[in-house]
Amino acid sequence: MKKYLILAVALFAVNSVSAQLFSSHREFNTFAEIYEQWNGIVLTAPKGYLDAGHDPFIWGPQSESKGRQSLAAHFYRMRLKSPDSNVLIIYPIESFFGVDSTEPDNQLNGVAEFVASAKGYEITRSTPDKSNGSMYAVLPDEAKNDWVKYEGKSARKWFAAERVYVAHFQLPKPFDDRYTHAMVVSMHNTGRRTYRVVCFMTSDDESLREQVFEELKGTIKLYDTSDKTYMHNYRGRQATVLNFGNNFDYRYLPQPVSAFDMHAIKSLIDGGRVRNLKNIGK
Repeated sequence: MKKYLILAVALFAVNSVSAQLFSSHREFNTFAEIYEQWNGIVLTAPKGYLDAGHDPFIWGPQSESKGRQSLAAHFYRMRLKSPDSNVLIIYPIESFFGVDSTEPDNQLNGVAEFVASAKGYEITRSTPDKSNGSMYAVLPDEAKNDWVKYEGKSARKWFAAERVYVAHFQLPKPFDDRYTHAMVVSMHNTGRRTYRVVCFMTSDDESLREQVFEELKGTIKLYDTSDKTYMHNYRGRQATVLNFGNNFDYRYLPQPVSAFDMHAIKSLIDGGRVRNLKNIGK
């Protein structure tokens, strides 16, 4: 009898731990379900990470020495933290719509703009393309040493991507007054949407960066089909707002924003018509 009692207690403990781990990132799971349905990108929480907030915000590193607006100011929503809170990962909001660039590999590759903003690199523009007049940002040659590129079988295995860029840098201003360094991981497939996450850390510890990168592998899978259109993305945005609201967090703005612009930003996030939308997800 005692033997069975011990076994029952052990099973209860295992089930309790499993339930706790599941509920620890329940918000992220809901976010991921919507993201996969409407954006096609598969997201799972790294093992052991916990929900740490879901309000949308704009963030970007900005070099105080140059005094100019951040090139890398983007929208984010979901946040996950490590069990010891030494790592915080932020994920783009549901309307994230970056498309893989055909520009030179050492320019707008998903991480270059973060490095340029954080380190205050001088940015110039290329000569206009004769066919369409487009130009791209040009960084100094020294910037090429600030990121690492992975491609081939490894990138495909880790993130279902063709190329993955990773950069790390010290933040000009700590995030949440706690995280002093950041690592950006950007995943690319030619002609399709990119996806990137920012991993904040409390120190410039190489072993910690390597650990976090390992934890990320396999938790993000880019979509393989081409049927995920902007309209799908728009519906996903609305579905997420219905689940999590649109309580915009002003704390991380890299520069002041007028009331008019703030209204436009919030309308962009929720599409301006969320409250009237019916039958989301059907």
